[in-house]
Amino acid sequence: ENHEAMCRTRLAKVNGIAARRFNNGLDVAVGASVEDLDGYEELYYPEFDDPATNNGLAVGLDHDSLRTVNGRISYRDMTVTAAYGQRTKSVPTASFGTPFNDSRLVTEDWRGFVHAAIDRRWRGTEYAVRAYADAYRYDGTYPYESSVSGQPNVLSTDYGYGTWWGAEGRATRPLPGRQTLTAGLEFRDYAEQA
Repeated sequence: ENHEAMCRTRLAKVNGIAARRFNNGLDVAVGASVEDLDGYEELYYPEFDDPATNNGLAVGLDHDSLRTVNGRISYRDMTVTAAYGQRTKSVPTASFGTPFNDSRLVTEDWRGFVHAAIDRRWRGTEYAVRAYADAYRYDGTYPYESSVSGQPNVLSTDYGYGTWWGAEGRATRPLPGRQTLTAGLEFRDYAEQA
């Protein structure tokens, strides 16, 4: 029997950006994106070609959605940048020993950060100061066959997350003889990891 993937190829995507520079030197830009992608309606996997596993067909499991927003504000020597993104993905491949064609296998992850920087030149020396905060999280829902025969699949959750922040400062000054002196300090703290 010839199994062909049936493609629905539905892509819904919206992007937007707005920016403005004011007379006082303030510069602002904001962007956002929303994307929903449905790929193949059916995906065939010969390894699972058995009536007990839907004849190797994963149905309605090829889906991905993404949401992002980002922005930047600059004024004189200072710039602040921030971004946030979130992704949800259905997984049709029966990964990590999960039962084939179970629509509850979904992963979600997000990341957000804010970064501030000041760059200034004073009396022949360039100064740069930076500070940031960053966070990431992953959550996965994985169905597994019950160890008790005849019982429904059980759900297992997986996760990983981290939060970190830091700051650094640097001074750079040209010296005689085409030499350059650079000195700086950096601090980083991993506030949360799992």
